[in-house]
Parts: sequence; structure tokens; C-alpha cells
Amino acid sequence: GRQAPLPLQKRSHIGSAAAVASAPSLLRHSLSHMLLLCVAGAPALSMAPLETPPPSLFPDIWWPQAPPRASRANHTVRRLAWDGGSSCSSGTCTFDCAIANHIAQEAAAPGYYYAQAHGGLAESAARQPLRSTWEPLLESVRGCNGLQPGELLEYSFLVVLDGSWVAHYEQQRRAYATQGYASLEASALMVFDRVSYLFERQFGIRVKAARVEAFPGLTEKCAANNGYAEDGARDASNTRAALAARGVTDAAGVSGGIVRLGVGAADGTTYCHSYAPLHGVCSGSGGSVERLALQVTQRNPFGAGGRINQQAIRVLAHEMGHVFGICSSRGALECQNAHTEIHIPDLMVWDGRPAANVRSFGMFYKFMTTCATVYDNILCAAARRERASCAVPLTCSNGGVDCTPHHWVAAGGGGGGVTRAAHREELHAVRCCADEPDGRAACASANLGGLVTAGNQNGRKELGTNSRKGPDRPTPDTRPTLPTRRRADGSMPVRG
Repeated sequence: GRQAPLPLQKRSHIGSAAAVASAPSLLRHSLSHMLLLCVAGAPALSMAPLETPPPSLFPDIWWPQAPPRASRANHTVRRLAWDGGSSCSSGTCTFDCAIANHIAQEAAAPGYYYAQAHGGLAESAARQPLRSTWEPLLESVRGCNGLQPGELLEYSFLVVLDGSWVAHYEQQRRAYATQGYASLEASALMVFDRVSYLFERQFGIRVKAARVEAFPGLTEKCAANNGYAEDGARDASNTRAALAARGVTDAAGVSGGIVRLGVGAADGTTYCHSYAPLHGVCSGSGGSVERLALQVTQRNPFGAGGRINQQAIRVLAHEMGHVFGICSSRGALECQNAHTEIHIPDLMVWDGRPAANVRSFGMFYKFMTTCATVYDNILCAAARRERASCAVPLTCSNGGVDCTPHHWVAAGGGGGGVTRAAHREELHAVRCCADEPDGRAACASANLGGLVTAGNQNGRKELGTNSRKGPDRPTPDTRPTLPTRRRADGSMPVRG
């Protein structure tokens, strides 16, 4: 039968590393019911998995206070023992790699706003750049997709908005419009664009909501189904039944799988689990929708005052990590209960609470590619295998990506000197420049290259950049910034 997770300790009990160390063991579960249940005679992936959700996905795991200075000093001393390898490279997993990573982030981005330290909420209700959901340093896995730097592998998904999401959108129309998503169908892109930003930066993988279907009548039964929105019954809560009734049966163009988005139980109190099948991407692609893998995310993407709930974006990224194979038994020492081991406190971690040993506000909102080999050995290996089947390469030669030169931010917005490379999602006035042999930028003119903003005024911050190269913050690697994508409203950023 389905197992229920043990109740977690209250926040006051887990605010210190000592408390974490003394916490009772969590409920363990076997691989046979961790992420996916296969039933003889049933359509593949048709039933909700019998999964004990990891503690890292529960919404109440926060350390809202800033890291104490003494802790940072201790981390500096402990860093001396770090050999530059992954968290488990010595044969015993430690926090040394994670500590070194956080120290590097503090040095590269002092004063950075970490949502984890603020209840998971964005800094304000104003329009937020895609990068604001994640950590300031997003280390890439070189050659992950088997293409040239800056080129992408695109995986397309069929997105289903259940009744809870539809009702939620009607209440949050203004908040979605503020973020640039002005319709019910486009609301799905608010979370997808942010997750794709992370996958593009770290793996050269684009996750695309190729088709969005909204179902006001698609219910959930979390209260009666041990926290799961649906099961194998073909009733009003069943995603595949709803798609079939609408005639959505052909999986062509949605190779990645099905993603059901909701915001939780109708009673407002029952916790609804999010879950996904391990290695689910591309299973059943090119055939029937009935055979596509289904992942479910049940989390409200907005919090108080219309601020983005970054934790909801994190949950979707976590489930995407599962469908790309993290963390299968091939990860051995780095995997714990089909998640990353607790000393790798990233998006895929089994239990994020011990991350207090690294920093007081908890786990990292990124994939810790420098602290774990599973991303290269499992996720990237799978991506390279799928290149010839269900994924679509987006390259310079086939026009799938825009391979224009750098754009550089002009100091003061106009006429000043070049200050730094601008990331593609940053909204700044830009100047069109070219590389010189020494790697510096030579600007063709002292103006903005003829570019104008939406308000027809040079130097304003409404102008979208189109940067292929150069990270927006110092990073340990020099992978080119990824090319510009079409905005949610269908328009393209102005280019010089």
C-alpha cells in the first residue's frame, strides 16, 4: 500500500546544524515504489507513483536568517581541506565542495538576494529577470548536449493546467501580466521560462511548453488519495482521461512528456505532492499521448503581494531533474533515495535541512554540477543519447539559435564606455560591439547603434539585450551566454 511520509519537525527544531544532526531518521523507501510504479497490463506510466516525497520538497523548510559571520570564518578554514573534487570524490561525502561553492558565490556576488532567505519569495512584485530565481553562479557542464557552445537541445512538453491552476490564474491575472504573461495559456510559460533558463545555462538544454491545454474541470483528490492529485482511475482528476476526452491523443511535437501544473488542494489545507518518473523524458515520444510520462507539480507560483514564489519554480526544476534521470542507481555514492546525497545540497537533494552546515538559509537553487558527477554521467549522457531521437538540436547552422555578436551594456545607458557583457535576459540599453584579438570590445560608435526602447527613448531600461556570449556575473567557466528566445507575448527583443 501507499506509505505516508513521517511528519517533519517544526521549523524551530531544525534551525541549527546540531538540531539537524540529532533529528530522527526519515522514512525510508525502496526503489520499487520510489518514483514509478509499473503495473502489468496497464498502460505505461498511467498511475501516480508510490513515492515518499523527499523532505526537500516540503514548503516549510526555510532558514530565514542571514549566515552568521562566524560561520563564514569557519567555512574558510574548512575549505582548506577541500581538494577541488566533487562532494564524494574522496570516497566519503562531505560538505567541503558545497562550502567552497558558497564562498565563491559570496565573492562573486556580494549582497545577492537569495529567495531561500526570504520565505522563497522574489525581492519585489515588480517584473523579475529569469536569473533571479537561481543562484548567482550557474556552472555549466561542458559538452553536455554534444553540440557547440551556445547551441541547444530542445525538449518539448505537453502542459496541462488543472482546475486549481485555472482558478488561481483568474485571481492572479495582474501578477502574471506584470511578469509579461498576459493569458491563461501563457501563465504556464512563467514557470517554464525560468526552469528552461536554468537548464540552458547549466546543460545547454531547452525545456519548452510546446502545447498548453487548460482544463477548468480537471480536479484533484489529494485529500482522499494520500496527497496525490490523481491515480490510475479514469475519473475527473485523471490527466490522460481529460486529454483523451478533448481529442488530444497524438504525441507528435511533445517528445518530452506531459507536465500537469496545479496549485494544490481545493480545501486549502491538504498538502499535494509533486512527483515525476525517473528517466521519463522521451518515453513514448512520437506515438500516443497515453504513453507519455506524466510529471505533476502542485505549488502556487505567487506569494503575498504578487511576489513570485521561487520555491514553486524550484519544484518544477526538481521534477525535470528526475525525468532526465537524476538520481538513478548509476550515481552510486552521490545518490540517496533517488535524489542527490545530503552533502550535495542542490535542487535534487533528498533532505535540504543539513544544508545548514553550509549556510544558514539552506539548500542551493541550482544543480551543483561541480560537486556531483551524476549530472555529466547521467543527465548529459542521456541528453546526448536522445539527440537523434526525440530532442531537436537548435544550432547556428540550422537557424535554431541566434548567433549574432556580443551586446555590451553602456555605462549610463548612452555615450559612456562599455562596462560589461549583458546577459540575454537583462533589460538595459546596449551598444553593438565586436571582439578584438585581445578579447576586449571595440565599439563602432559612441551612441546606442540606432537602437531605441519601447518608449522610443535611447538609454532607457526597457530594451531587451540579445547576448550570446559573456556571463552577466563572474563565473568559474567561460561558456557563452545562450541566445535570445522569443518573449512570452510573441515579440522578439530589439537587436542592433
